[in-house]
Amino acid sequence: MVVDRTLGPVPKRPAVLKSKEAIAWMKSATEQLSKQRTRCYEGPVNVSLDVYRVRNAGDVDNFIKGALDALVKALVLRDDSQVITVKATKHTDAKKPRVVVTVEALAHTATMFDLAQ
Repeated sequence: MVVDRTLGPVPKRPAVLKSKEAIAWMKSATEQLSKQRTRCYEGPVNVSLDVYRVRNAGDVDNFIKGALDALVKALVLRDDSQVITVKATKHTDAKKPRVVVTVEALAHTATMFDLAQ
């Protein structure tokens, strides 16, 4: 499919209240990323998310915004506008639910982060 028009400026959306679980995940993810961070990416990057869930439930796209926000809060990224491509894949792993985040600078050097849920 092709859409022959680009999307114009999107008006700011009202703030969305996050659940207690989402807030706890964001805090934990930010702490884990801060400990694993080797650098702050300054230029354009690609981000890959492998979301491992206890069961195959929920939408994989719901993890994208939270993971990008955690990367910024942990100073892995300066701003989420640096992200050129996002790839998100959902998996099932009842024994070890987690999100594996790979950040790849467009200079083709990748760094992987493993976030336990």
